[in-house]
Amino acid sequence: MYNLDNLINKINEYGGQKKVSEDLSMPQSSLSDLLNKDKPLPKSVIKLCKLKEYFNCSLDYLLGLENTNSNKQEERLLELFNQLDDHYKNQAINELLRLTIKMNNSQDDDCDIDMKNVGITAEDLIAMDNDNLIIKKKEAL
Repeated sequence: MYNLDNLINKINEYGGQKKVSEDLSMPQSSLSDLLNKDKPLPKSVIKLCKLKEYFNCSLDYLLGLENTNSNKQEERLLELFNQLDDHYKNQAINELLRLTIKMNNSQDDDCDIDMKNVGITAEDLIAMDNDNLIIKKKEAL
């Protein structure tokens, strides 16, 4: 069962069903039917929701409305990372950096990197730009 409370709240926030339906050039009856809790959601909406859940991605991503697939794994990783103290954040960053470098050098099976010499801390900005690893020190920003 899907919960439409967020949609209802947004519609109310934007002026109600009449205003939203006018702004979208949509019959108000279509919007009312969608929000009617006594009626089932349209089958196409249910199918899209099942696909979204199956692929673990957003509807915007599936429909090509956004380019990135913000998924639950990334959210969970960030949630776990934020629970760490600075010492463990540094260790997590170093391990991710080591794995990223190892992946980028996958032709070399024994890619060992001394992370102590890299000197990355939780205050460093680490980002991926296509195939390139970018590391910028906070002072350089």
